[in-house]
Amino acid sequence: MKYLQKIILPSLFILLIIPQFLCELIAQYNIGTKNIYFNVTKPLTLACEVTEPNEKASDIKWEKENGKLPENHVVKLELKKSILYIDHTNKTDDGIYLCKHESKQQDFVVIANLELKIKPSNDEAVVEDETLVLKCYGVGTGLEVKWILPTNMSDEAITFTPDNGLENSILTLTGAKPEHRGKYTCEGRHKESLNLDAVVTTDCYVRVKDKYAALWPFILICIEVFILCAIILIYERHRTSVEVEDSETEQDQSKNGKN
Repeated sequence: MKYLQKIILPSLFILLIIPQFLCELIAQYNIGTKNIYFNVTKPLTLACEVTEPNEKASDIKWEKENGKLPENHVVKLELKKSILYIDHTNKTDDGIYLCKHESKQQDFVVIANLELKIKPSNDEAVVEDETLVLKCYGVGTGLEVKWILPTNMSDEAITFTPDNGLENSILTLTGAKPEHRGKYTCEGRHKESLNLDAVVTTDCYVRVKDKYAALWPFILICIEVFILCAIILIYERHRTSVEVEDSETEQDQSKNGKN
């Protein structure tokens, strides 16, 4: 009897605990938080589903925390699903979206993927001793950027300034020198508080031109013109000398003929 009690009582305890544990898991799934990623300008779709026979998808309500739903959003119903669809997203469409049905709620943390660009272009040339300005900009939830300079290059001639609230967006190189040539990389991340590991980069190769480089073509043209003029002058002198000699010869022959 004691042996049966040792087996049956723990088994009954497990049978009572497991359903409760499973119910807690289901509740956490139904009233949880999901991360949803999207690319700016691309469509965004969020779906919420009811499971009970007497529940209707039309009773599901969509909200956005700390803001209104985008004006171009559409809600579609498919059986037990309510689908929030945004055809053309923009950078302000990130945030927390709420799907509500009676006492249940599903939170969607919508995160814009990182995208970066460099202005004026990804291949720039600057004349020695002049100033170069590069701008790194982009989109993405909680975007933060930093610049990675060419290897073994000092940042004494470089300053970083914000633009439209984005820290370190603008890189200014003052008094460019040949040693400043190389690859400049802009690195973008989500802000640290989001605990997201995504990293994107974009590069710009900078070339530093000799400040006298523009003069060399002009100097070469001047040299070519000088040489051409010298050749013409020498030719003309030679031709004149020959003509004078021929004229003198003809005169001598004419005098001899008369005699």
